[in-house]
Amino acid sequence: MDTTLGSDPPAAGALPLPRPRIGLLPALGIAGLVLLAAAAVATAIWLSLPPTLLVTADVPGAMVYLDNRLIGLAPVSIPGGTPAPAQLRVEAPGYAPWGDMATVPERGITRYQAVLAPLPGPLTIDVEPPGATVTLDGQTIGAAPLTIDHAAPGPHRVEVNLDDYEGWTGNLLVPPGGGTTEHIALRPMPAQVRVLAALEDTRVWIDDEPMGSPPLTLELDPGEHRFRAWVKGRKPWEQTVALKPNQTIDLDLSLQTSWTGANGEPLFTTAVMIENQLLARPQAGLDRADVVYEALAEGGITRFLAIFGSQSAQVVGPVRSARHYFVYWAAEYQAPLVFVGASPAGYEAMADTHTPMIDEIKGARGFWRTRDRAAPHNLYASTEAVRSGMGAPPEPGSYGGLQFKPDPIRQQGPRAEHVFIRYGFWDYVVEWTYVAETNTYARWMDGQPHKDAVSHQQIEAANVLVQWVDSWPIPNDREKRLDFTQRGSGRLVALIDGALVEGQWSKPTVDSPTTYVDQAGNPILLNAGPTWIQIIPLDAAFHL
Repeated sequence: MDTTLGSDPPAAGALPLPRPRIGLLPALGIAGLVLLAAAAVATAIWLSLPPTLLVTADVPGAMVYLDNRLIGLAPVSIPGGTPAPAQLRVEAPGYAPWGDMATVPERGITRYQAVLAPLPGPLTIDVEPPGATVTLDGQTIGAAPLTIDHAAPGPHRVEVNLDDYEGWTGNLLVPPGGGTTEHIALRPMPAQVRVLAALEDTRVWIDDEPMGSPPLTLELDPGEHRFRAWVKGRKPWEQTVALKPNQTIDLDLSLQTSWTGANGEPLFTTAVMIENQLLARPQAGLDRADVVYEALAEGGITRFLAIFGSQSAQVVGPVRSARHYFVYWAAEYQAPLVFVGASPAGYEAMADTHTPMIDEIKGARGFWRTRDRAAPHNLYASTEAVRSGMGAPPEPGSYGGLQFKPDPIRQQGPRAEHVFIRYGFWDYVVEWTYVAETNTYARWMDGQPHKDAVSHQQIEAANVLVQWVDSWPIPNDREKRLDFTQRGSGRLVALIDGALVEGQWSKPTVDSPTTYVDQAGNPILLNAGPTWIQIIPLDAAFHL
């Protein structure tokens, strides 16, 4: 028995029953009806629009012309009303013009898409220094500077090479139409400098930066560099060296000349008045002076007299006015005096001692003012420049009454590893601290390391002399300037090799140099190197 559900199959020989017909609406379904309706609405809207020509371009802002008349910037819609053909042209700087014949229909929107082809143009490659080989997209094209007249627009790979300079590689983008210039600066390869010295314990500075002791192997940027070397008992060595890219040189430092000029070599000295007001700090050049005096000026403010002999100072200052007692001290070294103006007694002292004057107020050369400080704290000079500006050859100078050790024997005496001095009624406090590693004294000013403005190094002295000198206000002086004893004798303390030496200073006449002896009457012998002389009032605070 057949148990299949459904209608029975037709009998043999009977015709098949026809299938029922499915209508259009059921076939499309609801979604199809919606689409048809939307299409009909869109068609109706399009047919209702006024005739319009829509012009777009792949370059925004391209200029659109219709029959040679500027219509606007793409994209732009052009209303029409005539089906007559018109000349359509689209242009942009750096691109080839695009054109077509356009017909504005009676109704609806007709769109034209302009595709502009970028044009080649000039590309200039300028290289510093000139002469470098230029490779463009892997092909060598010549030596810079050069210009490619028809460079294809778009990115390009460029390589630039020159002997002794680091190569340069980069991507350059040539805009449509070209007209671009690329400036390339090649970095020079560093120079190799080997610094040698025969004397042990030689210390080397380059551009006022400490470098240590030879032998040294250094990499330096090409250009001029100032080399300076110092060793105890020898005159500092100094030289400006011009280095070329990738150059290798050996620099053998010669420090065989005695620091004191004992071998008969003439010593040429220059004295400079330097300010010590708070606004003048840090000063420049004090670390290069052979002798520095510090003494009170009016108002309880100290001032410096720096004597340069064994080496010069490219920058020294701030330069200030002179007082007569500083003139007398400078005269002990036969040193021309660099200053800006002076007290009446100061000018008289220069005449009495025949001290050559290098006075900025009177037009002396070699001075300049900086903009980082307000006047009068911004006047500077160069010792070489002011000496060359004198015209006449300088007369040889001396180290005055200072005497130096013939050998490196250490000074014996009580230890003096720290000294405190207070000047005047202002807190002008000076301290010296012994540095055993260098056998020098480091200077402190008002509780801070006293550093040089150029080298940024703390000032050091091989010897410190503390000299008690009587002083008093000049009667009837409106500026309340001071006078100092210019002849006689007084108490002296010398700081040498970390030891204290009690003694006496003596100056029999105004024209004679000051001498320095210990309590037994023997000359105090100093280490070769910078010497600071602290001229302090009789009642100044001084303690170890």
